[in-house]
Amino acid sequence: MFASRLDVDFVTSRGNLERILEVQTGQDGKGWTMVATRYRGTVYLSHVPVHIEEKQTLTDFEKKLSHWGKRFEVEVTKSCGTSSEDDAASAQATSLPGDSSAAPHENEVERHDPLKAYPGFYSVVRFELENHRIVLRAEVDALMPDPDEHQNPVLDYVELKVTTEENFHHDEQQIPPSTNYVELKVATQNIISAPQIFNQKRLVPWWCQSIVSGTPLIVYGIRDEDGHVKSIEQVKTDDIPDRVGQNNLNKDKYLLFLSEMLSWIKNIVCVEDVAVVYAFQWDSNTPSRGVTATALPDANSFLPKWYVNKMEDYFARAWRQQRRKEEKREMAEEEEDYFMRKQWQSPHTSEEDIREDYDGESSSLLAEEWFYRQSSPYSHGRRRKRTDKTIR
Repeated sequence: MFASRLDVDFVTSRGNLERILEVQTGQDGKGWTMVATRYRGTVYLSHVPVHIEEKQTLTDFEKKLSHWGKRFEVEVTKSCGTSSEDDAASAQATSLPGDSSAAPHENEVERHDPLKAYPGFYSVVRFELENHRIVLRAEVDALMPDPDEHQNPVLDYVELKVTTEENFHHDEQQIPPSTNYVELKVATQNIISAPQIFNQKRLVPWWCQSIVSGTPLIVYGIRDEDGHVKSIEQVKTDDIPDRVGQNNLNKDKYLLFLSEMLSWIKNIVCVEDVAVVYAFQWDSNTPSRGVTATALPDANSFLPKWYVNKMEDYFARAWRQQRRKEEKREMAEEEEDYFMRKQWQSPHTSEEDIREDYDGESSSLLAEEWFYRQSSPYSHGRRRKRTDKTIR
């Protein structure tokens, strides 16, 4: 029978898995709140953003930090130009602000103007973490150019392997990158000059963010206190655990913790109802520093109605397709059974005669079946199987 659910245990975003890993690092004092619901066997996990009032309390310096980070992304992802006049004209017509294919004067103006709202790009990543099948959305900062233009970077999926805490010293876990995506970051010269702080406050969070989306490379700019980038460095995601040391980041322990947290969430979110929502909260300032779970039976579903309707249509179409396949298989089995019986009853009858008899009896049976479906309210559209009485 066709399964009425997706072959997925969790649907979420990269940021939510990163937030769960923050519990293991214990370095983020902001805390977080996430909500979860179960729909057709899949747990949907969503972050509850801070209130608008809290966002508006950012200091001028914090606003500058955000601006510098966005400006760095714009500058390092500019096009390198075009090879012909036609290409240049086309690129200038479609380029983003700050693109080097645009007019030089426009670039200078853009560097000093407020940042415009650039379009965001996201990838959909499917991977397995132990027995958890996960689909997540991850924002893409940049893409490394590939010599093979025909290669599609999103065809590969990432698989995360973890082991038990007792065996993690003996099992070398390999996490293949799923794409040639690049994560872009900015760090100050002061924090770079303090390796221990840089490792704990920057590299470990960057690893948590990049590992779950299969992003293999992190490029970061080193800026001064005025926001001017003085140099650019890069680090491979897989190299970060060795670089910061096992005491600061043990890859297997972190992935094991993430897997156990997902198992815990899956066991709590057990009611198959989009109207039943569960809240998960973490506050690093509490004495227990643990994650709490609360059922919210009166909460509104955070799954959009259009999504649920689309999914219901999808499952209905899939069920009908599966039924058609099953009916074709049943008809093929009946035909094969008919031929075997006829050949056994009349060994000298030709195959063409048997087929002609079968087609004639099938037409009669279909007419009888149509009448049966029209007259019986309990048929549910199912075919009546051919019985021995139809074979003469």
